[in-house]
Amino acid sequence: MFDIRRREFITLLGSVAAWVLAGGWPHVVSAGQALRVPWIALLAPQSEGEKSISHFPIAFEQALKDLGWIAGRNVRIEYRFAGGVLEQLSMLAKEVSDLHPDVIVALNTPTVAFVLRETRTIPIVFGWVADPVGSGFVQSYARPGGNATGVAFGGENLASKWLELLKEISPDTTRVGVLFNPDASPGHGEYYMHPFEDAAPLFAITPIAAPVRNPDDIARVISALEGQPPSGFIVMPDYFVGHHH
Repeated sequence: MFDIRRREFITLLGSVAAWVLAGGWPHVVSAGQALRVPWIALLAPQSEGEKSISHFPIAFEQALKDLGWIAGRNVRIEYRFAGGVLEQLSMLAKEVSDLHPDVIVALNTPTVAFVLRETRTIPIVFGWVADPVGSGFVQSYARPGGNATGVAFGGENLASKWLELLKEISPDTTRVGVLFNPDASPGHGEYYMHPFEDAAPLFAITPIAAPVRNPDDIARVISALEGQPPSGFIVMPDYFVGHHH
């Protein structure tokens, strides 16, 4: 498993998926299975065509192609998009698991959690997961164990960097709301919130946890802080807030 910068993310994710397909992950294959084209199911929380994900299929397939796996020729790839709805994501996780693909690529923390709830045997390659160990997806970075491995993205040290950048943009800011969806963020938001609270005094910032679960919550939080200048916002890297903010 790897911790990596965003610009390298898709290439490495494709490499991990290719490694699994090539037999790097031991699993039983019957004689009948050996004759068929292996397939990858990719499950994403976003809507199909959404800006944050629209480039992904082309880049992912190119990464596989560079390693000898060509979509439509020697590998089949199917995509499922949840449209930013947790309930839909849960349903798609079950649907995909019931189809028994050779590999499931799961993008982000709640997606992996839903897929692991459905299967402990199908290999899962994950990405955009900040804390796979703390989330219980793997035993450790060096030895993941179980049926999941992938690309860890981000880290709790980002909290201090976010505050530093915000202060550069707006030096007078003294209050910062941290927007996150407890159902979609690592550790229900605590993974980033704790280091954020630790770093805030260094920048003379009062941190304000702002959990949101629907668009109305986001509007309410923004309205409340707008009336208390000089305030700012930091959006945690969870797909729900990114989809609706």
